[in-house]
Amino acid sequence: MLKGIIGAIFLAVVCTCLYGQQPDIAAFFKEEASVEVIPGMFTTYRSNGRIYWEVPDSLIGREFVVTTTILAAPARPDRDMEKKFGYSGDMIGPVFFSFRKHGNELWMLDPQHERVIEDPEGVYAKIAARRGNERLYKILPVKAKNPESNLVEIGEVLKDFPLFTLDIVSFDLLIGTRLREKDCIKEIKGFDNRLLIHATRTYQSSSMGMRGKPVAPPYIGDWDTGICIKLLSKEPLDPVFANTEAYFVIDKNYFQGDQPADRKAVIKRWRLEIRPEDEEKYMKGELVEPIQPIIFYIDRNTPEKYIGCIIEAVRDWRPAFEKAGFKNAIDARLVPTVEEDSDFSIYDSSYPFISWKISGQNNAYGPTPCEPRSGEIIACHIGIFSSVLNLEQKWYFAQCGANDPQAWNIELPDSLQYEQIKKVLTHEVGHTLGLKHNFR
Repeated sequence: MLKGIIGAIFLAVVCTCLYGQQPDIAAFFKEEASVEVIPGMFTTYRSNGRIYWEVPDSLIGREFVVTTTILAAPARPDRDMEKKFGYSGDMIGPVFFSFRKHGNELWMLDPQHERVIEDPEGVYAKIAARRGNERLYKILPVKAKNPESNLVEIGEVLKDFPLFTLDIVSFDLLIGTRLREKDCIKEIKGFDNRLLIHATRTYQSSSMGMRGKPVAPPYIGDWDTGICIKLLSKEPLDPVFANTEAYFVIDKNYFQGDQPADRKAVIKRWRLEIRPEDEEKYMKGELVEPIQPIIFYIDRNTPEKYIGCIIEAVRDWRPAFEKAGFKNAIDARLVPTVEEDSDFSIYDSSYPFISWKISGQNNAYGPTPCEPRSGEIIACHIGIFSSVLNLEQKWYFAQCGANDPQAWNIELPDSLQYEQIKKVLTHEVGHTLGLKHNFR
């Protein structure tokens, strides 16, 4: 009888273990008629209208950055020329996430880096540590497992979660309500350290009256977007603290000892690193090329006559880098054609981009999106509005008209326009390098 009881218990334990186990990934898709497999950072599977990620254990705990770029915007009856954003080429983000394993689930988390606890025994540090350094975005059930990876269904998250849509800027863009049933993931491309997702979204605006302006008619508009999900460096840059107000910065609270948090400003900067074989030359004062130079890619919608002066404007920053010991550290080139580089994409945040926008907006902009661990600038889309030349002409007339008769002309000569475009671009590139206005 004892043997029978032991056997029954053993059988129950085995059955429980087998029931709790999940199939391997190949077995999970065995019954599916058609499965598209896209290799990459996360191997992506598309099957029966669903999208899955195979997340390697080696990437659990690593951090990822998400940027969304507008590829095409609808013709809008309520277009406000005073609004800077909502044009093709605009980049939204960055936003960040990481994964943590929790039983048979992957938790998608929002990593927090605005606080640094240097002395965990301090009174204030202990209070601050209670909050933790993560916030929960989503819980993803694991559908299947391999020895070193987990399969999760991600399709609805990519379609519907604000991290991957325009919802996080819907108020800024005034685009109304998203029609979720029209969301479509058109293409996914995988690389070793990033995924590119081409998605279309449809938003329905509402008629909202604003003081002094006529009520715009409601409309339904399609937004073509590109999402880049990129793996951040395993080791962040060492933070450099600001001791002037010349740089764009991120603020962090540092907890040391029993004192309240000390707020410190960390400079935003690019990752420019030296090859090991060049270190001796660099220390001797010789110019060396960085491992990863800063290359801006120029929108092919830019008028051809301005492309040369835009390249010159970017290269005008080279002497500054040479003072820091780098040669050829910054450059610009036209976006390659598909034949020249089939992997290139303007929504790949690996490529800084200069976009040309047809608009009545008399302006340009140069942001410094950075990752919160160190202030490293990680993606950059400069925007130039075609009407910025109107502003430049007014400024030139007011500032130089007494000395230059060219300023009196209704239409300025191309040679002068080239110099004005160069001035605009050199200024905006300066911002993307982390520099604030100095009003000089």
